[in-house]
Amino acid sequence: MEIKKEFKISDYLTLKLENGKTVIYVAGKHFYQCKFLLIEIPEKEGEFTFLNNLDSIDEIAEKLNTSLEPIKGRELTYNISPETEFWGHCSNIQAWYENEYDTRLLHSNLAFPLLAELTNVGDVQAKRVLKEEIAKRFISGFFPTMLFLVKEGYLDNLDDEETELLTKMGKIKGIGKLDLSDSKFTSLPKIIQYFISIKTLNLHGNRLTKLPETFGNLKALESLDLGCNKLKILPDSIGKLKNLKKIDLSENQLTAIPNSFTKLHLLEDINLSWNNITQFPASLCDLTSTKDLEISNNNLDSIPETIGNLQRLELLNLTENNIIKIPNSILKLLNLNWIYLGRNKIDSLPKSFGVLKRLRFINLSNNQLKSLPISIGGLENLKTLYIGQNNLTNLPKSLGNLESLEILSLRNNSLSVIPCTISKLKNLKTLNLNSNNIKEIPKFIGGLKSLEKLYLKHNKITFISKSISSLKSLKIFLK
Repeated sequence: MEIKKEFKISDYLTLKLENGKTVIYVAGKHFYQCKFLLIEIPEKEGEFTFLNNLDSIDEIAEKLNTSLEPIKGRELTYNISPETEFWGHCSNIQAWYENEYDTRLLHSNLAFPLLAELTNVGDVQAKRVLKEEIAKRFISGFFPTMLFLVKEGYLDNLDDEETELLTKMGKIKGIGKLDLSDSKFTSLPKIIQYFISIKTLNLHGNRLTKLPETFGNLKALESLDLGCNKLKILPDSIGKLKNLKKIDLSENQLTAIPNSFTKLHLLEDINLSWNNITQFPASLCDLTSTKDLEISNNNLDSIPETIGNLQRLELLNLTENNIIKIPNSILKLLNLNWIYLGRNKIDSLPKSFGVLKRLRFINLSNNQLKSLPISIGGLENLKTLYIGQNNLTNLPKSLGNLESLEILSLRNNSLSVIPCTISKLKNLKTLNLNSNNIKEIPKFIGGLKSLEKLYLKHNKITFISKSISSLKSLKIFLK
C-alpha cells in the first residue's frame, strides 16, 4: 500500500493519503474513506449571499446541491489532484477538531459517526460534547439532520428526561411526514411518541418486534406503514389512532389484532397479508369505511357472514388461505371491483354471484371448483377472470355474456373441448387453455377478432381449424 501523505490532527485522529484516496484513522484503525470534497464554490460574485442565513454544512449542501462528486449528466468542473483533495479534507477536519467537534462544520453523515467512534475509543472531548451536539442539531429544526439523527439512532444516547426536554425545545410539531423505512430498528426510538402532529409514518422494512403503548400518542396519524417487520402483537393503544385511514401490517408475525381496532372508523385501506392469522378478525367487519382489505397468505379457514357489513369495499384479497366456503353475505358488497380468492379450497360460488356487477377482476385459480353459477354471466364489467387449476369440465353458456372480458385463464382444468360459449367473447385478448384435455381448435375461434394470445400447452391437439389463420395478430403457444 502506497502512503504518500499523513496528517495527525490529535492523538486519536489521523488522515492518510493511500493510493490516491484520503482515509480517516481513529486510534490507529481504518475508519472511513473520504469520497469527495463537499462544496463546489459558486463562481459569480453575489452567489454567496443566500449562505448568510444557513447554519451548517448540511444546509449549505442542501441549498447548493453541488459538490466535487461526479454526477451523471454533469461534468466535473474542477480537476484537482488527490494530494490537493487530501489537504482539503485535512483542513476541514482540523477546523472541526479545533472548534470542539462542532458538527455544523462537517456533514452529519460524517460528523456524528466520527464523533461517536472518538467517544468509543476514549476521546474525553468527544464524550463531553456528544450529547450536546445531538441536542443542538436536533433543536436546530433542519429536517434532514433531524431525520438523520432519528434514523441512525443517535437520539438513543439521551435518557427519557433529556428526550422529552429536547422535543419541547425542538421544532417537531410542524412535521407531518416521517420516513424511517429500512432503518434496522429493533425497537421504536423514544422520540417518535412526541411527533404528535405527524400524519404519515413509514416504518417499513425494520426489525420491530413490538410497539410501545405510547404509540397511541400519534393521534394525527392518517397513514401508517409497518410492513416487513417482526411484529407479533399490537398494543391496545393503536385504537387511539382515530384519524388513521391506511395501515400496512403485511409481512409480520401477527396471529391476531386487538379488539381496539374497532375504534378505527376512518380506516379505508388495511393490509394484513403474510402473517400468521388463523381466524378472520371479527373487528374488521365493523370498519365500514374500508375500501381495500388484504389478508392474503395467512391461515384463515373461513370468512364471517359479517363481511357483508363492508359495503364500501372495492378490493378484497384473501389469496392463499384455507378458505372452503364463500358466505352469501359477500353478495352485499356491491362496490367490489377486484376480488382475489386464489389458492384456497373453495368448491363452489354463491348462486347469485352475478349481482356483483362492478367486478372487473376475479382470481379464483387454485381452488376446487367443479362448476360456475349461471349468474356469472351478469358480470357485465368483468375484464379479467382467472379460474385455472380447478376441476372444471365445462362452462355455463351465460359466460358468453361477458362482453367486456379481455383475459380468461382456464389452465389446469379438465376441459376436453373449448366451450362454444367462448365464441361470444368478442373483446377477448388472452385465452389460456394450458394443461387440459383439448383435442381440437374449433372454427369459432377464428371469430374472436380481438384475440392476441392463445395458450394451448400440454393438451392433446390433433386438429386446428383453418379459420384461425384470419387472426393476423394472434400468437399461439403450443410448447
